[in-house]
Amino acid sequence: MEIIEVNIKEKKKREPCYLAIGFFDGFHKGHELLLQEIEKGKGAKKALLTFTRSFKSSLKKEKEELLLTKEETVEYCEKEGIDILYVLPFNEETWKASVNDFLSFLKSLNPREIVVGEDFTFAYKAEGNVKTLEKLQEDGIEVKALPLLSLHGEKVASRSIKEHLHNKQVALAKEELGYPFFYTGKVLHGYQNGQKLGFPTANLLLPQGKVRLPDGVYYTRTLVDGKLYSSMTNIGSHPTIDELPIDIAETNIFGLKEDLYGKTIRVYFLDYLRDQKKFSSLEELRSQLAKDKIECLKKEGSTK
Repeated sequence: MEIIEVNIKEKKKREPCYLAIGFFDGFHKGHELLLQEIEKGKGAKKALLTFTRSFKSSLKKEKEELLLTKEETVEYCEKEGIDILYVLPFNEETWKASVNDFLSFLKSLNPREIVVGEDFTFAYKAEGNVKTLEKLQEDGIEVKALPLLSLHGEKVASRSIKEHLHNKQVALAKEELGYPFFYTGKVLHGYQNGQKLGFPTANLLLPQGKVRLPDGVYYTRTLVDGKLYSSMTNIGSHPTIDELPIDIAETNIFGLKEDLYGKTIRVYFLDYLRDQKKFSSLEELRSQLAKDKIECLKKEGSTK
């Protein structure tokens, strides 16, 4: 797959493609509909146009938290058979582009067909919309605007998914994403306190720039060497013993005893169990971990 950074003043004529446009942060179920549409195209490349940040976060000058890292986005695109990922920086030049500037830019990407959601807007002050985009049909470019996908009475969108994650509603986020939210990283050496308690953990730093889940204990599944294991994960600074200056994800993987240090693993978050707390004794902590594990195994049985 080619990854091509483009700019709004683009003049170079690209190869023909079927193009889906959106802020593809997380590739939720609504995005999946766009991808399915361009999959139908024959005789040209399948391409996505995405942005380095969302329009709303740019307006509010918020820090952009992502559902997928750049590396995970590329991994997803390759898995879906995308040929070209066009990345448009959301800078002042892009933000202030006129409708005609944006339409001219899109024509330079040489799309046979453009697919967007029906609420798609573009150009300065969001002056462009689907009706404006349909002007490209005069140049022989087909434009399709797909109805928005809703679940539980709300539009499926990256912003709502992030709100669910911030509210510990990882199961609800999974419904809208179509897969569980996850963290990927290399297993780090820790203090081995989990080992002493009988619950050894694989420790990951929380990925920079990705949505930060609230502190607490989660029912998870962990991918190690291509195999999924039931697990439970604590996010936070483990305040009972040797409290850390930074937050990490500590995962106790059921039925796996091998040394994982230095290995890259992926932890999928399926449900929220309880808040992180400081226990009065190691025995109280050990007892609670045993209860957490039982709760996870119950959930594992109900999700198979």
